[in-house]
Parts: sequence; structure tokens; C-alpha cells
Amino acid sequence: AHGLAGRIVAGDVSCADLMQEILSGIARINPLTNAVCSVNPQLALAEASIKDRHLASLDSGKRAGLLAEQPFFGVPS
Repeated sequence: AHGLAGRIVAGDVSCADLMQEILSGIARINPLTNAVCSVNPQLALAEASIKDRHLASLDSGKRAGLLAEQPFFGVPS
């Protein structure tokens, strides 16, 4: 998870793209496992977009310190 947060902060992947991948995985696997009881894709993608906009508003110095404050920034939980 920490590695994913680093990739998000570095700009290698967006929170929204990561969330879309997670949601696709849930849609593909959950019918077999029934492990996820409730999913709200619209809310999840909206929250990921908010994180992306926040990240875009930060200068490089603040981006560098972000992981110290929020080690799992942008990683879906």
C-alpha cells in the first residue's frame, strides 16, 4: 500500500485510475467470492477525483512531505 501511495504522489498513477482498477477487480471477482457486501462506485470515484485534485494543487515541496503526513495517501481502503 505504501508503494502505491508513493506512485500516486509521484504522478505515476492517479487515484481515480487506481480506484477504477479496484472496482473492476471487485466486479470480476466478487461474484465468485461474495467477499464485498456493498460497493458505491460513484462515491468511490468521486472521492478519488477529489484526492487527485488536491494532489494537483500541491507544489513539489508539499507533495514530498505528503507521505510523511499521510503514508497511504490515495490508496483505497
